[in-house]
Amino acid sequence: MTSIIGKRKRRRTEGESQVEGAAAEQDAAALQELLRKHFEAKFEPLEVKTKAADAFIFRAVEAEIQEEEASDWTGLSEDDGEEVEIIVHDAKHQADTVTGSELRAFMVRSCAIYRLGFHIH
Repeated sequence: MTSIIGKRKRRRTEGESQVEGAAAEQDAAALQELLRKHFEAKFEPLEVKTKAADAFIFRAVEAEIQEEEASDWTGLSEDDGEEVEIIVHDAKHQADTVTGSELRAFMVRSCAIYRLGFHIH
Protein backbone atom coordinates (compact mmCIF):
# COMPACT_ATOMS: atom_id res chain seq x y z
CA MET A 1 0.00 0.00 0.00
CA THR A 2 1.49 3.25 -1.07
CA SER A 3 0.68 6.48 0.57
CA ILE A 4 1.03 9.89 -0.93
CA ILE A 5 2.81 12.37 1.21
CA GLY A 6 1.39 15.85 0.88
CA LYS A 7 2.81 19.19 1.80
CA ARG A 8 2.63 20.12 5.41
CA LYS A 9 1.32 23.49 6.39
CA ARG A 10 3.95 25.73 7.80
CA ARG A 11 3.26 27.11 11.24
CA ARG A 12 3.17 30.86 11.33
CA THR A 13 5.01 32.85 13.90
CA GLU A 14 3.34 35.63 15.84
CA GLY A 15 5.31 38.31 13.98
CA GLU A 16 4.14 37.04 10.58
CA SER A 17 0.47 37.09 11.59
CA GLN A 18 0.78 40.68 12.83
CA VAL A 19 2.39 41.77 9.57
CA GLU A 20 -0.36 40.04 7.57
CA GLY A 21 -3.05 41.71 9.73
CA ALA A 22 -1.54 45.16 9.16
CA ALA A 23 -1.26 44.51 5.41
CA ALA A 24 -4.90 43.39 5.28
CA GLU A 25 -6.01 46.57 7.05
CA GLN A 26 -4.03 48.72 4.59
CA ASP A 27 -5.54 46.82 1.65
CA ALA A 28 -9.05 47.28 3.04
CA ALA A 29 -8.47 51.01 3.50
CA ALA A 30 -7.09 51.34 -0.03
CA LEU A 31 -10.04 49.42 -1.48
CA GLN A 32 -12.49 51.56 0.49
CA GLU A 33 -10.85 54.74 -0.83
CA LEU A 34 -10.93 53.39 -4.40
CA LEU A 35 -14.61 52.55 -4.05
CA ARG A 36 -15.36 56.01 -2.63
CA LYS A 37 -13.58 57.74 -5.55
CA HIS A 38 -15.43 55.59 -8.10
CA PHE A 39 -18.78 56.33 -6.43
CA GLU A 40 -18.08 60.07 -6.26
CA ALA A 41 -17.16 60.05 -9.97
CA LYS A 42 -20.63 58.71 -10.83
CA PHE A 43 -22.68 60.43 -8.13
CA GLU A 44 -22.47 63.37 -5.76
CA PRO A 45 -19.59 63.29 -3.29
CA LEU A 46 -20.37 61.66 0.02
CA GLU A 47 -20.26 63.67 3.21
CA VAL A 48 -17.37 62.55 5.34
CA LYS A 49 -18.41 62.17 8.97
CA THR A 50 -16.09 63.65 11.50
CA LYS A 51 -15.79 62.95 15.18
CA ALA A 52 -16.91 66.53 15.89
CA ALA A 53 -20.16 65.98 13.95
CA ASP A 54 -20.77 62.70 15.77
CA ALA A 55 -20.14 64.41 19.12
CA PHE A 56 -22.59 67.21 18.20
CA ILE A 57 -25.30 64.70 17.28
CA PHE A 58 -24.65 62.74 20.47
CA ARG A 59 -25.00 65.90 22.60
CA ALA A 60 -28.24 66.87 20.81
CA VAL A 61 -29.78 63.44 21.38
CA GLU A 62 -28.60 63.42 25.00
CA ALA A 63 -30.19 66.84 25.59
CA GLU A 64 -33.46 65.65 24.03
CA ILE A 65 -33.52 62.60 26.30
CA GLN A 66 -32.93 64.76 29.37
CA GLU A 67 -35.78 67.09 28.32
CA GLU A 68 -38.13 64.13 28.00
CA GLU A 69 -37.13 62.87 31.44
CA ALA A 70 -37.75 66.28 32.99
CA SER A 71 -41.26 66.70 31.55
CA ASP A 72 -44.31 67.67 33.61
CA TRP A 73 -46.02 64.31 33.22
CA THR A 74 -46.60 62.75 36.61
CA GLY A 75 -47.94 59.40 35.50
CA LEU A 76 -51.27 57.72 35.99
CA SER A 77 -53.39 58.51 39.00
CA GLU A 78 -54.50 55.68 41.23
CA ASP A 79 -58.25 56.44 41.26
CA ASP A 80 -59.83 57.80 38.09
CA GLY A 81 -63.35 57.07 39.33
CA GLU A 82 -64.00 54.69 36.42
CA GLU A 83 -64.95 51.08 36.90
CA VAL A 84 -63.45 48.37 34.74
CA GLU A 85 -65.99 46.04 33.15
CA ILE A 86 -64.85 42.43 32.83
CA ILE A 87 -66.53 40.33 30.16
CA VAL A 88 -66.15 36.55 30.27
CA HIS A 89 -66.98 34.42 27.21
CA ASP A 90 -67.76 30.81 28.04
CA ALA A 91 -69.22 29.70 24.69
CA LYS A 92 -67.40 26.94 22.80
CA HIS A 93 -66.02 27.69 19.38
CA GLN A 94 -67.97 26.40 16.42
CA ALA A 95 -64.96 24.37 15.30
CA ASP A 96 -65.18 22.35 18.51
CA THR A 97 -68.75 21.24 17.71
CA VAL A 98 -68.23 20.31 14.03
CA THR A 99 -68.09 16.58 13.34
CA GLY A 100 -65.42 14.95 11.21
CA SER A 101 -67.79 14.24 8.31
CA GLU A 102 -69.00 17.86 8.25
CA LEU A 103 -65.40 19.07 8.25
CA ARG A 104 -64.46 16.74 5.36
CA ALA A 105 -67.48 17.91 3.35
CA PHE A 106 -66.48 21.53 3.92
CA MET A 107 -62.91 20.87 2.80
CA VAL A 108 -64.06 19.02 -0.36
CA ARG A 109 -66.33 21.93 -1.30
CA SER A 110 -63.57 24.45 -0.58
CA CYS A 111 -61.08 22.58 -2.78
CA ALA A 112 -63.61 22.26 -5.60
CA ILE A 113 -64.35 25.97 -5.51
CA TYR A 114 -60.62 26.74 -5.50
CA ARG A 115 -59.99 24.48 -8.51
CA LEU A 116 -62.78 26.17 -10.46
CA GLY A 117 -60.95 29.47 -10.10
CA PHE A 118 -63.11 31.24 -7.57
CA HIS A 119 -60.38 32.69 -5.41
CA ILE A 120 -61.15 34.93 -2.47
CA HIS A 121 -58.77 37.86 -2.24
